[in-house]
Amino acid sequence: MSLPQQAALLLDEMFSPDIAEELRRRGHDVIAVAADLRLRAMTDSELFALAVEQGRRCSRAAGRSHAADEARDLSSPHSSIG
Repeated sequence: MSLPQQAALLLDEMFSPDIAEELRRRGHDVIAVAADLRLRAMTDSELFALAVEQGRRCSRAAGRSHAADEARDLSSPHSSIG
């Protein structure tokens, strides 16, 4: 019997880069938003699109408010909302 394929992960910015580092040390494919200034500047929508493009699953803390992210998305020059 074969082992299930491990999912590649994208850890949202509230997770310490140390978590990603430890998971990578254990053989997992993990990127931490908090460890990359380019990723930290992205909106949630942009991060989600990147995760989909790279075949990653996103992890978020439960109960996080999206109001600030939605406001950023609406003010973004890349927003599709007119």
